[in-house]
Amino acid sequence: MESIFNVKSEVATKIAESIGIKVEAETAKAINQKSTKNAEAFKLYTQGRNLWFTRTEADMRQSLKLYNQAIKLDSEYAEPFTGIADSNSMLVQYGFSELKEGYEKAREAAIESITRNPNLPQAYVSLAWVQFASDWKLKSSEKNYRKAIALDSKHAQAYHWLAINLQIQGKHEEAFAIYQTALKLDPNNHVILMNSALPAMRLAKYDIAEKRCKLGLSLAPNYYLNWSFLYQAYIMQSNKVNEIKELIDEIENISNKNEDIYSILIHYYWKKDSEKYQSYVSAARNYNQNETRGKHKIDSYQITEGKIDEFIKLANERFDAGTFNYVFEANLFVNEIKSDPRIQKLIKKIHNGKD
Repeated sequence: MESIFNVKSEVATKIAESIGIKVEAETAKAINQKSTKNAEAFKLYTQGRNLWFTRTEADMRQSLKLYNQAIKLDSEYAEPFTGIADSNSMLVQYGFSELKEGYEKAREAAIESITRNPNLPQAYVSLAWVQFASDWKLKSSEKNYRKAIALDSKHAQAYHWLAINLQIQGKHEEAFAIYQTALKLDPNNHVILMNSALPAMRLAKYDIAEKRCKLGLSLAPNYYLNWSFLYQAYIMQSNKVNEIKELIDEIENISNKNEDIYSILIHYYWKKDSEKYQSYVSAARNYNQNETRGKHKIDSYQITEGKIDEFIKLANERFDAGTFNYVFEANLFVNEIKSDPRIQKLIKKIHNGKD
């Protein structure tokens, strides 16, 4: 560990890979920065980052333990605080933590990181996510992402999350271009591949969206959001009937289905097979009840039941209260009612943010 720790990131990455250790882009960057003299603290931080990268609940919760162990070894080490911030943020985003509590923990950790190292790009990325996803201060968040990029022009996560921000502002062409940069810096990041598919679809670049989702699935088969975006790319085209059927056949055989898989199946069978549709709606709602879901979740299956007024009313209330999920516009079922003037009005509010 000490040998790898004392060389620059490019060389360290090659050494690590030669002995079978996978070094992610952010880990290589951390090696290069080396803002702690404690090799064990650094090791704990990088292990935490690799766990966070999976986006599974167990791994992200374990990453928090590792970050705190690193801080005990070096209380002035800034990077583990960014890890604490990002793990808390993603636990909220993926529905494993309550929104207000999770984002407050993330905000506090990001600020702790900045106080220790005001020139650390990741600290501003972590803070910007909270401003974006919790405060809905899209422009303030964008400024901090751009500040991070000014500090480090090769920071893949800064480009990634900046692109999401621009996407939510409705700036799909700019978001697509930013994603291109993010993928050049971190081409095998299954989360970037998934998120970059959305502006590609909005710009009718369906072949690109398909390729990215398929690559994401090949890299991380258990990251089911790539199935969801691949399905969306297919249904936006009229000549993908066979591909859609093959996708449905494949995901129906997944034993540990989650909300993303259930949503695809509900959407597919909604107007085709009432028995299967009802079965999957029931399973999805049961899944959500058994999970520790954040209060930013809205039951979009109401749309399939004709409860559109109720759904739109709740969505507006959640947005005004700040307990709202930014992925609203990408929801499979929201896309079915996008022509509704009330949805268009809400989407305009979303694009404008709250700053």
